[in-house]
Amino acid sequence: MTPKQQGRFEKRQYWEDQIQKWQESGLNQTTYCKLHQIDRHGFVYWKKRLSTERSATSLVEVSLNRLSHEDNLSLSPLRLLIGKRYRIEVEKGFDAATLHHLIYILEGR
Repeated sequence: MTPKQQGRFEKRQYWEDQIQKWQESGLNQTTYCKLHQIDRHGFVYWKKRLSTERSATSLVEVSLNRLSHEDNLSLSPLRLLIGKRYRIEVEKGFDAATLHHLIYILEGR
């Protein structure tokens, strides 16, 4: 990851963390921003940006507890398609942070 990409990733992570903490705080946006000395316009921008990105992604919950141990041994890798350009296969024991970085880079953010 280049320094520029790392900076973007850290900035995005910062705002994701702040928005999550705000949601957990029960405070309104203005109060939260004042208490934490956060630029309110930046907060509103990132809240909208992250919300838009999340709404473009749909997640489906998959329950694996009904599978037997033998079934788990024969599972195919998870296949993740990003647009029409990328296909990622995730094997058992993958590193979630690495996958997150990879998706972030592929999305060009």
